[in-house]
Amino acid sequence: MSLVCSSCSKTGHLECAVCACTICKACAHFVGEEAVEMLSPKPEYYALGVFCSPCFTNKVEPEIAAYAETVARAGEVNVFYKTESKESRFIRRVEKPIKVKDCSDRDDVLMKLAFVAASRGFNILLDVEAGSEKVHMAGWQTSNWHGVAVPATVDPAKLNRRILGTPN
Repeated sequence: MSLVCSSCSKTGHLECAVCACTICKACAHFVGEEAVEMLSPKPEYYALGVFCSPCFTNKVEPEIAAYAETVARAGEVNVFYKTESKESRFIRRVEKPIKVKDCSDRDDVLMKLAFVAASRGFNILLDVEAGSEKVHMAGWQTSNWHGVAVPATVDPAKLNRRILGTPN
């Protein structure tokens, strides 16, 4: 029993992860979980990663574009560590802290914290703390990193004046 591709009417052996229609390899769009690595929770259909053209155009492509925009904004998030509380003492801390865990290294912790802050509309992280725990597994070890930070929103012009030391 052969299945027919919903796009080109050739024999298809793949199934779209969103609508479950049959598609051939030539018509399929492949997107893996790494395309939305920091998104939490990840939609289940990225685990399969095979999409038909309509589902890719209408659902997956806009999600990936929004994700890329959030990653770009996360790169612009200002970070103040816990030891730099003197520099950030005039910034109000009203939001609940953001926590991340199961990260590969310190840079991964900072990027995930910044991604969560940017996705919620914040542009600064205060009192950032990152730490690690050693994990021993059958003769080898690795580190499992975690972090916490308080997100906030500050006018970028005012923040730059304070950092550069120029008067208001």
